[in-house]
Amino acid sequence: MSKNLKVLIVEDDGDLRDVLEEMLVDLNCQCVKAENGQKALELLKNQDFTCVISDIRMPKMDGMTLLEKMEQNQIETPVIMITGFNEYTDEIVVNKGGVAVIHKPFSYDQIKEIVEHYIEVL
Repeated sequence: MSKNLKVLIVEDDGDLRDVLEEMLVDLNCQCVKAENGQKALELLKNQDFTCVISDIRMPKMDGMTLLEKMEQNQIETPVIMITGFNEYTDEIVVNKGGVAVIHKPFSYDQIKEIVEHYIEVL
């Protein structure tokens, strides 16, 4: 990827946040990390991001609530959701305002493919 991409990683598991950051830095992305949706919303109100990669289930504010709050605050940054729970389908996430779902466990190639795809359509 040749664009200068700034990605907000929202994940309550610190190790997974770090793994995602390593993957995205390898794709030439600048990363900012938040441990829950509440912190992410504060960052989104004050900074511009190319996209958000967010876990769905987190303490304080989950990913689905983050989508709702982003809509309420007219923040139009694309959100790619990550989950380990099969009940969250692309259809459910897209209906709430997200762009896609990546199911855990995921691979580097999955992250690369989905980030590249959604960056190209911006």
